[in-house]
Amino acid sequence: MFRSLKRNITLCLPISILILLLSGTTYGQDKFYTSPIVNKDNTVTFSVFAPQANKVSIEMLNSGITSTGSTKLEKDKDGLWQVTLGPFEPEIYYYLFNTDGSKHADLKNKNIKKWLNSVSIFDIPGQKPLLHELQTVSHGTVHQHYYDSKATSTQRSVNIYTPPNYTSDKKYPVLFLLHGLGDSNSGWLEYGKIQNIVDNLISEKKVIPMIIVMPDGHPAGRKYEKSPLNWESYTSYINQNNPMLEQDIKNSLLPFVQQHYSTETKASKLAIAGLSMGGQQAIEIGFSEPNTFGSIISLSGSYFDDKQYQHIDVLNKNVKSTNDNTQLFWIMYGKGEMENNESPKKLKTWLSSKGVDFQWTEEEGGHEWDTWRRNSIRFLPKLFR
Repeated sequence: MFRSLKRNITLCLPISILILLLSGTTYGQDKFYTSPIVNKDNTVTFSVFAPQANKVSIEMLNSGITSTGSTKLEKDKDGLWQVTLGPFEPEIYYYLFNTDGSKHADLKNKNIKKWLNSVSIFDIPGQKPLLHELQTVSHGTVHQHYYDSKATSTQRSVNIYTPPNYTSDKKYPVLFLLHGLGDSNSGWLEYGKIQNIVDNLISEKKVIPMIIVMPDGHPAGRKYEKSPLNWESYTSYINQNNPMLEQDIKNSLLPFVQQHYSTETKASKLAIAGLSMGGQQAIEIGFSEPNTFGSIISLSGSYFDDKQYQHIDVLNKNVKSTNDNTQLFWIMYGKGEMENNESPKKLKTWLSSKGVDFQWTEEEGGHEWDTWRRNSIRFLPKLFR
């Protein structure tokens, strides 16, 4: 009896699965479709299966943060909502769906930007590959490590890029590259595509082969995620977090890198750069360690309130030593960040009043990854010359 029962179940199970597949239905009232679809003309078709929904729209996002506009989707008889947008210029784009007031990522799109909120990503490739795209060149290697941090008394993660044909028989300059608030040490790899950019620039002989160290910029943890984010809470968090990162890099991570990789040790061969929160950290750590980093690069450094820098003693005390020991101090903002915001210009004026030697650039774009990718293409060839 038991043999017969077992045989019947075995025969029925594939038939039941086949019925589900043929009906176009899976668990969770889903159906088979693809989203997004990048069309040949660089338009993109977005889809959501929501038969019970009354209203669905899509929001395109500025670097996954700020909405740049909303468009309604149209519903077919089966409950599939769709819209085609574009054409889009070659770049990386971010979006969310809004279903009856609830915002969510595209469940059919595995490409997700992980920030304070997760958003979906699509990429429009160039007819000629862009510098951040994968090209047929020699490629470097990205290594993931865990190291003992004295600043946090824990093990912390770090991603380290080594250039094509890396060998321990020669010494390499080192760039510490910092991410922004809400990102992690994978941000410059996943969204900045820094590994592709450096590979491609090395193949064109435009940058010196270098090691790039991408630490987690949140040694104080992510307490800010548990409370409303405003300038007061951000400043409080940064005042605790940034000194911890400085100690982590100085006392733990830099020695770890120099122990495990073949690196230059002179300040002229060490650089620190970052975006947004990381741009602020780059300035403060660079000034704190004027004999360590010969180049300081700040992309969209998050000094959007002049109270954030006027009390920082290190920016007052180490001006002369930083000027004497820094080959390149470059501050870069997007022009869109300057609109209706005087704080970055006040930072420029304040640094000048302190006698700081620096270069200032305002690029096209806003507080977003396409701006930071373009800026990295500008500053990387200037390093270690």
